[in-house]
Amino acid sequence: MLWAFTICRCSEAAWICHYPASIKIVAPDSFEELPNGEAGMILISGPQVMLGYLNDPTRQDDVIKELDEQRWFVTGDKGFIDEDGFLTLIAR
Repeated sequence: MLWAFTICRCSEAAWICHYPASIKIVAPDSFEELPNGEAGMILISGPQVMLGYLNDPTRQDDVIKELDEQRWFVTGDKGFIDEDGFLTLIAR
């Protein structure tokens, strides 16, 4: 898991994460956390993550997952965290 208080990398673009956040890479079918360097689905957790969709619990269940007593937003993006702790996005 990556604590995003740092600069994240997306191809050649970079951005600074302004809020404390956690980023986790998981297997898309089981939501099992993957080791650094292995590509999988990107999940984000933190105070900036939405609570859900208003009056649409079905859609909310597709994008908000609770793992280890923490709420995670399923981004739909594929990426990996490298050995230096940088996040690289590789597919949508």
